[in-house]
Amino acid sequence: MTRAWKFVLLIAAVWLVPAIAAAPARIDPPKLWGLCYGAFRIGQAPGGVYPSEAEIRQDMKILKDFTRRIRTYSVSEMEQQIPLLAGRAGIAVYAGAHIDHDAAGNADQTEGLIRACKAARCAGLVVGNEVLLHEKLLVDQLIEVIRSVKNDPRVIREGMRVGYADTDAILLAHPQLVTELDFLLVHIHPYWAGIPIGEAAEYAVESWRAVQSAYPDREVIIGETGWPTAGDPFGDAVPSQENQELFLESFVPLALERGIPYFFFEAFDEDWKTDASGVEVESHWGLWSSDRTMKGVRFFEEPPPLIEISRVPGCWAEGSETERIAGQVHGIGRTEAESHDVVICSRTNAWYVQPYQVKPLTSIRPSLSWSSRIFLGDAYAAVMVREGCAPPRSSASWQTRTSFPAFRTRDAMRSPWP
Repeated sequence: MTRAWKFVLLIAAVWLVPAIAAAPARIDPPKLWGLCYGAFRIGQAPGGVYPSEAEIRQDMKILKDFTRRIRTYSVSEMEQQIPLLAGRAGIAVYAGAHIDHDAAGNADQTEGLIRACKAARCAGLVVGNEVLLHEKLLVDQLIEVIRSVKNDPRVIREGMRVGYADTDAILLAHPQLVTELDFLLVHIHPYWAGIPIGEAAEYAVESWRAVQSAYPDREVIIGETGWPTAGDPFGDAVPSQENQELFLESFVPLALERGIPYFFFEAFDEDWKTDASGVEVESHWGLWSSDRTMKGVRFFEEPPPLIEISRVPGCWAEGSETERIAGQVHGIGRTEAESHDVVICSRTNAWYVQPYQVKPLTSIRPSLSWSSRIFLGDAYAAVMVREGCAPPRSSASWQTRTSFPAFRTRDAMRSPWP
């Protein structure tokens, strides 16, 4: 099989549903692909007072309605219990180990990471966070630490995936590091680039695209992106709650359209970060305040209509014809969903409506999920339409009311996410 056939182009298209006079009975908040999670509350800090198990459980109860995945940064003290407690709440974890210039501390962190992830079957092991950016280790030293984890018999036996997190500039400058990794977490912060809020979402997407294009044989996840709600301006970037809301409303639909996995930074404000850095803005990135009060993010209270492809079909190959595609709709209530359907398309030499031309509509379940068998192609799309819509059976270039989103490659042999 050639390399070209080892990838499938994935699309999760956004369709803006016309307003309906009757208000839906209830609209569940859309789930973010992932959230960065620091467990520390007021008066707590790394190396000091750590959160209790009860406090972490309370956090998981909050987060399970807003995301399917979290990302952590350390396995010190009670943090080592986060993957297990999150898993019990139905949240997958990309668990992190804190890596710096302390060899003994690094050994403790990697051992704790392996044990925690073996017990909880983590989605990924993140060995280090911005180690190169902050010059804590040389790249060869970091590679040695990563290899020590990848070559551990428990990691090999359990098939655990190993990654590393840093900025786009660092990852692009160190291809020898990337070859050691199963996945990359790339940090893209339009605020720290001084980008105005109106251009921030596109900046994040284009920065991700540059890394994915440089490493097409690696899974590239945005490991951090977000917007602070307080602090000093940085260039043309101005912190505020309104701007955080604007960033969510513009970035999340783009990420869905272009099939971009991401972790939004971050779940909760962490007051200790201002004390550690002296920079006020560091402690104001949360969607919730440090006392677990939501900041009133409009995106969750009044979500736009969105459609997501959550189960990625394979790529067409000799001997295979059909597979299941599945997804979720957001931003409409269960009653409103009854008057809508999903149109699914698969691309070969043209775009073809699935599963059959005589059956062009797929129903939305009361759970707001949808699924169907489809004939395989090299790209897929889904749009939400009103019940009774009569889509064209095929099209050379699939057109919706908005321009069709860009494509990206995705491993067709297996889904890399839980």
